[in-house]
Amino acid sequence: MNIHKIRLLLVEDDPFWCETMKSDLENEEEIVVSKVVSTKEEAVSCFCNKEVYDVVLMDLNLLEENDGLKATSEILSIDPNVKIIILTSLYQEDLIISAFENGVMNYLTKNNYQDLVYAIHDAFTYKEPSIHRDAAKYLRKEMILRNLSKEERKVYELKCLGFTKLQISNILHKSECTVKNQIKMINKKILYKKRGTHLWN
Repeated sequence: MNIHKIRLLLVEDDPFWCETMKSDLENEEEIVVSKVVSTKEEAVSCFCNKEVYDVVLMDLNLLEENDGLKATSEILSIDPNVKIIILTSLYQEDLIISAFENGVMNYLTKNNYQDLVYAIHDAFTYKEPSIHRDAAKYLRKEMILRNLSKEERKVYELKCLGFTKLQISNILHKSECTVKNQIKMINKKILYKKRGTHLWN
């Protein structure tokens, strides 16, 4: 039985990580590292040249800061079907959100390198893969915030920091009753569907 090998483009400029990943991934029966490049321009040119890959493993910082995000956007404009996974040492909320806004399928830090093979298989197999825990909490927070009004967002962020209703009312110059009602509205928008419980009382 012929097994379709997952054709992987590795975009990484650190020699240690290049060798480590290439060596480890080539031991996987269903994965083949088709090519290794170290710059944004090389990565994009692979798709301009009509080369075919199933998954791209992308570092965030190559020659310039965050040029991996730029490469991601350009690659997906050429081939919207390729799956891109970010693997980076950077763990910042704004970068994680930006990565998914640019179309990546998953985001892992190098501290969780042991999860990489599963993430590759998952991205290749499913249109909507499971999001790694490195990114999940920030994505959930972003989804919540986008569903709230500007005033509700202020209350939400203060409540998450541990402030009481009375303290929030003092900070925002609102009545405690107003804050209580806003928290009720926030809870209606972000109910935990699985458990059917509110975030706060």
